Amino acid sequence: MIASFLHNLTKRLSADLAIELVCIATQHRTPIYIYNLPKLTERIDEIKSSLDGIPYKLFFFESANRCSGILELIGKSQLGLTVVRPRGIFRALDFGFEPQQIECSGFGFSSSDFSVAVENGVFLNIGSAPEIDLFRRKYPRKNFGARVSLQNDFKEKRGIEPDELISMARQSDFFLTSIHAYDHTNERDVNAQIESARKIFSFSSKLPETSRHRLLSINLGGGHGHNYNDGRSFDWMEYGKKLKILYQEYESCFRNKLTIKFELGRSLVVDCGYFVSRIIHAFKKDGQMFVSLDSNVSHFPRPLRYGFSLEQHPFMDQGIHKAVLLDSKGNIKEPQSSSANKVAIVGNSHYSKDWFGYIYIDKFSPEELVNSFIVFLDSGAYCEVMTDSWTDDGPANSVVFDRDGINFEVRNNVQNETTIKRRGS
Repeated sequence: MIASFLHNLTKRLSADLAIELVCIATQHRTPIYIYNLPKLTERIDEIKSSLDGIPYKLFFFESANRCSGILELIGKSQLGLTVVRPRGIFRALDFGFEPQQIECSGFGFSSSDFSVAVENGVFLNIGSAPEIDLFRRKYPRKNFGARVSLQNDFKEKRGIEPDELISMARQSDFFLTSIHAYDHTNERDVNAQIESARKIFSFSSKLPETSRHRLLSINLGGGHGHNYNDGRSFDWMEYGKKLKILYQEYESCFRNKLTIKFELGRSLVVDCGYFVSRIIHAFKKDGQMFVSLDSNVSHFPRPLRYGFSLEQHPFMDQGIHKAVLLDSKGNIKEPQSSSANKVAIVGNSHYSKDWFGYIYIDKFSPEELVNSFIVFLDSGAYCEVMTDSWTDDGPANSVVFDRDGINFEVRNNVQNETTIKRRGS
């Protein structure tokens, strides 16, 4: 059972790619994030193809991953960029995105935040009623988007209640041109995503006539899910078919031909990223087998932030990242026995909850395990971007490789430098 499961798991990491990852990790120091641009390109093409026939605009949600190599590909692929704070606006502009390619979808904006966006020509999606009031006092005739709350959940601070937004939209000088919503996080069910889209279309169709006729776009946000257990990505083709039918159903409700916007983070980049760390110790304690890595929760924070649970030690499902053991040459080491040993993977910090998950191995041999590598799959989203300095260690390195496997962008985070290198240089 275990061997079969791990065999299916390692199909997500080909033998050639595993060797490539270890070569890169050996050359550029672990811990390291490695990003596979060809895989990201395929995902972008897949999503674009699925939405053919619908007026759409794709934005990458920059908070998912700020690696410069990924952002460069996002720009070349004609995607826009969604940021959440003024600093994100400056980063996007410095990186070469045009103002019309940038949207700011945040919460708790101040007057000065609004000034940064407006003065730089960046469209705002505003997340609360008082923020809209503040924006309209400062810029009474400026277009904006509003985030509507479709969840009856007091724990969700963002979004304006539907009735309140409709009441505000009755004002003749209410320059609302986009409805923005975000109904799910990591929702893999296509029908659930379509039902959310239906709620957004339905709400938009009920806006007062003047506001409805001003509307230029509906922003469906993101939240399209990925299965961290088995690696299955969202079914974009099925989603696109159903969204096209829904769009046609509501098309006549609006004067303008609405553009459907998406803010895609995880669903774009999650499985193009790998976090690689080296085993520095292997030991047993109280009957539990451990491997300790040369990294910790500050380098790879997502498992702890999303999933640590005292009741389900160490992880709830949201924090799972599948781990693959590679030897020092990059060979995948998968168990052959159904009675394989369950080995805990822990970080090298002082923190007791610095756990990453488990691997299964046939033979627990510290001599063989030390200097082997652990690759954590699906590390392209909300991983490197969440790193911090709490454990008083230098940050992980970051590498992007291209389709030919020749050109590497190597960011040495310790020295805060970015260089372009070729294999063997």
